[in-house]
Amino acid sequence: MLNIPLKNIRNIVIIANGKEIKQEIIKNELIDDPVIVAVDGGLLLCRKLNIIPHYILGDFDSIPAKIIEEYNSSKLIFKPNQNFTDLQKALEFASSLNPRKIKIFAATGKRTDHTFANLLIFADYKGKAILQLFDNYGIMKLHLPGKHIIDGKRGQTISFFSLKSVTKLSLLKVKHPIRDMNITGHFFSLSNEFISDNCLLEFEKGKIISYIVL
Repeated sequence: MLNIPLKNIRNIVIIANGKEIKQEIIKNELIDDPVIVAVDGGLLLCRKLNIIPHYILGDFDSIPAKIIEEYNSSKLIFKPNQNFTDLQKALEFASSLNPRKIKIFAATGKRTDHTFANLLIFADYKGKAILQLFDNYGIMKLHLPGKHIIDGKRGQTISFFSLKSVTKLSLLKVKHPIRDMNITGHFFSLSNEFISDNCLLEFEKGKIISYIVL
């Protein structure tokens, strides 16, 4: 396991216990040498992809002890509190390292209740790091109030969601634009489309989730 000074941690990858992620997707996000956190049964995916995590975290109820023992260079973080999910524990731990970006893999795609819970945890994130969630089809990102330039490709599909009210929302340089809209309750703009190599998202209050289809 690498001994990384905490001040030098820029990117953290969290590998959860959802649907398996394609190898080319996850390996592409490891090229910048992030700190890797395997969340309980997510260690099985690490094992399949020959990834050695820096940390293995959880209550360890989803993985045989003999497999954990194979990773003697990884640091174990036992978190047995059943009032919080393993993803909540992993996000709390990752945030404590003060990274610039947190990327989450394999947090969706199995049981619908687990997927829904993980998406709510994602949407409710209050840390300072840039937060992204990857599945086999696209990348989800959480946006806080302000102006955001989102890179993409002309014709690429992008969707937007909010679970709560949003004020003065503008979506520009997309096929179905919005200007200064106040939204009460949830909102979605499903299967919108880039009309250039980036689009503009801007709003004053609330949270917006974008999802770019790969």
